[in-house]
Amino acid sequence: MAKTKKAAEKVSEATAFSTAANDANVTHHPGKNALEGKYRDLVSLHPQCKHTGSVDLDGHFREAEPNSPRWDYGLGIATGGQEYVFWLEPHPASSTGEVASMVRKAKWLQAKLAEPSFRSLKEMTRMTAVGGYKPLQWVFTGDLRVVPGSKEARALAQAGIDFPTRHTKLPR
Repeated sequence: MAKTKKAAEKVSEATAFSTAANDANVTHHPGKNALEGKYRDLVSLHPQCKHTGSVDLDGHFREAEPNSPRWDYGLGIATGGQEYVFWLEPHPASSTGEVASMVRKAKWLQAKLAEPSFRSLKEMTRMTAVGGYKPLQWVFTGDLRVVPGSKEARALAQAGIDFPTRHTKLPR
């Protein structure tokens, strides 16, 4: 009886994000625990929101795809009865050349989301955009050399990447 109750509790604790991560066979972590400690303070939430989990894509695919331009993290965020996914990339912005690196990472992420096992994460990403939010977030480290309105800023926008910020308050 105790095992059945615990199993039922685990089912009720499942979120759309945790289920989608499991479908993609990517390890789901509670809260922002998938983020490397030094990056956790770069993300906060609006008061009405809560974390539904996180994944470390870079760590998960590092061995299988060592030379790929991997995107780092995914975060599940719930607000107003809806659950969204935001893709977070802590990355230097100290040169305009980093924009090309970010665009390559975004293309890698889009290719992952196109895989059948990532179908639910892709749909959550789409719903995040439909909800008026920017699913791809660049949190920069170091200096910022990308200028709003520049060709680099336009390249980011075309790739669906939000303009780099030092800190992101989700959802945004």
